[in-house]
Amino acid sequence: MTGRPDTLPAAIAAGAAAHDGCPLIFVTGDGERETTLGALVSDAERVAAALQARGIEPGDVVAVQLPGSYEGAVTQAAVTLCGAVLLPVVMIYGSRELGFLLRQAGARALVLPREYRGRPHAAAVLGGLPALPGDSLDKRAGTDGALIAGNQVRVVDPDGADVPGARDGEILTRGPELFTGYTDPALNAAAFLPGRWFRTGDIGRLDADGYLTITDLLKDIIIRGGENIASKEVEDLLVTHPAVADVAVIAAPDPVLGERVCAVVVPRPGCSFDVAEARAHFAAAGAARQKTPEVVVLADELPRTPAGKVRKEVLRARLKGSPGGAGLGPLRSG
Repeated sequence: MTGRPDTLPAAIAAGAAAHDGCPLIFVTGDGERETTLGALVSDAERVAAALQARGIEPGDVVAVQLPGSYEGAVTQAAVTLCGAVLLPVVMIYGSRELGFLLRQAGARALVLPREYRGRPHAAAVLGGLPALPGDSLDKRAGTDGALIAGNQVRVVDPDGADVPGARDGEILTRGPELFTGYTDPALNAAAFLPGRWFRTGDIGRLDADGYLTITDLLKDIIIRGGENIASKEVEDLLVTHPAVADVAVIAAPDPVLGERVCAVVVPRPGCSFDVAEARAHFAAAGAARQKTPEVVVLADELPRTPAGKVRKEVLRARLKGSPGGAGLGPLRSG
């Protein structure tokens, strides 16, 4: 035990208690303001109480568009003390950019100044801000959000026909922000469907209320006996197993079915995992049998990009080049 605070709100409180009299100076266009760390945190606690009284709860997103002033620092600290998610917004953003951010983040509240640099700010921004949908918490938590005004989306099957209902398919889009095409006409044939519908390469579904959920990448779809299986859905279920520390799901070539579900699993220390455990785990979760991994390969770690994204192309190449998965490194097939 280090004795250090394990949350950011606790760290703020501990810092204020340990350095109550630490001087702070805020320099803005309106002059200077001198205060102390203890005074700033005390004000932040009062603002946090006001936010909570207005219904802000831990996990809620609060957008703050304030300059680098005392009020800005107090408000940002207050949002953190609530356990909410801080969404800082630069002052140069107007109603269009702000509206996009609020929709994308599912913000529950917005804090901004009445005036900025001697000019009305709140009235100008809010006057041009489109009405935000009354998203339920379930909608915001379970989807990637509602479509932005002016954008069109279709969800289609491999033949380019619209998928009925809220079923998975390839996501197509078109709108005013879309580029006109590649300089090489040959690339446009693969990137666009008739009507200038751009193929995003994402798999997802669109519900009756117009909320989009992205479930996978097109190249991450496993086609087993003609049925599409989203690798992300399989990964999300596998990672809930107590023996699984990390996992990547790819397609294993199969002479009969075309492809089978292959899970590359990094087990937790002292644990193991195999096909039988995967089968029992999926059966207990009520998952469809065809989604159950039929090949399990154990790995010490997964290859990743500098940004942390799993390099599935490396896993596919190694699996393809070595029957049973032996070419994946210090692994063994389950």
